[in-house]
Amino acid sequence: MTDLAIKQATYQDIIDLQENIVGEIINGQLEIHPRPAPKHALAVGSLGDELISPFHKRRGGPGGWWIIDEPECHLGPDVLVPDLAGWRRQRMPRLYLSLHLPSIPFHFLIYGNKSITNEK
Repeated sequence: MTDLAIKQATYQDIIDLQENIVGEIINGQLEIHPRPAPKHALAVGSLGDELISPFHKRRGGPGGWWIIDEPECHLGPDVLVPDLAGWRRQRMPRLYLSLHLPSIPFHFLIYGNKSITNEK
């Protein structure tokens, strides 16, 4: 039996994708999916609206957060594109204007019906 070498995905693999495809690198593997359908985008937008007013804009809440739709998060070797992500401004004092965000510890990522928190 021969061992097949599994090609580790690179950022170039993401760059080479068609515009309507979202690419992520998770555990060295390229994961792809189409851009969200309108129903999904509407649901995420609605959730984002609920979070942005109190946490981003300080309307009826604590403020002090960046809430971002579909950011490209580079976390070590992984590249993630969650539906929504949030950072406390004390950890990320300025909003990065580049395509991808650096490895600043996030507080939450929301993927459809899953969420990942990194609250300490």
